[in-house]
Amino acid sequence: MKRHWKTATVFAGVLIIAVLGPSSPASAHYVYAQNYLYASDETCTQARSEVSHGGNGQGYYKGDVKSRAKLNLQLPNPNPCGKDWGRPPGYLTVGLNLLKWDGSAWAMCTKTDMYYNTSNAAQFQLAVGGNDRAPTCGPGYYATNTWAFVQNGDWLGGVLWSGQHQLPA
Repeated sequence: MKRHWKTATVFAGVLIIAVLGPSSPASAHYVYAQNYLYASDETCTQARSEVSHGGNGQGYYKGDVKSRAKLNLQLPNPNPCGKDWGRPPGYLTVGLNLLKWDGSAWAMCTKTDMYYNTSNAAQFQLAVGGNDRAPTCGPGYYATNTWAFVQNGDWLGGVLWSGQHQLPA
């Protein structure tokens, strides 16, 4: 019995190392938030907002919008955000504001126009930076405000703040 226990202990130790160990420093160099900006009994607008160093150190900021619909109307407690809901071109839109902490308040560093999906889609993403250095306003703390909307009679959505992240340049 003790032999099995030792084997289990060694296996558990290897499993912990496999799950927790080794990680790349670049993997922790971003912050994001994801939330529903609109939810009704029928449809939902979900957004994600992120600011990052990027895997290559060039940095980026991005946001996306996801159109969701009720999974099953027959359930006693249906999930109004249970499945993707494809929308025609021009029905999903995303815009980004990159904000920098100036020591007393969040100030606008740079912003994009609003961009729209060009094909039928349930999700649309806008990213700035990545292979090229993302525009910044010098070293400091940054956050992204993602403006995300889905057209369903009215534009349904809002703005989502990513959280703050320190960027070197």
